[in-house]
Amino acid sequence: MTRATAPRWQQALNLALVVVGVLVIAYAGLVMGRGAVTCRGVEMAPGDVCHKSSYTQLQTAQTQTYEQRLEATRSQRPIVAIGGVLVAGFGLFLFRRGGTSRGAVSSDEQRLLEHH
Repeated sequence: MTRATAPRWQQALNLALVVVGVLVIAYAGLVMGRGAVTCRGVEMAPGDVCHKSSYTQLQTAQTQTYEQRLEATRSQRPIVAIGGVLVAGFGLFLFRRGGTSRGAVSSDEQRLLEHH
């Protein structure tokens, strides 16, 4: 039984998915949590406080300090990196699996089909 190959465009898209996953991992490791901390677009400095907003109010009684917002951003980095690993892994799975066709039958199935 011969192994069919996927079209080039499909393989290219699968590799592009791997690249996107790697870029997400790089973003999480190199960029995320390293820039300015902001509160609704306004840059914060150590000691500043940001009032949380809700769907109905622009400001609520709940506040978040500069340090809390910075820690919240940094704590999201592993989650984003794991998402990148999953995307890259899925793209790699699709790329490696690209040679199998959905309609292919095994040699055992072929023997059974020939006898019936």
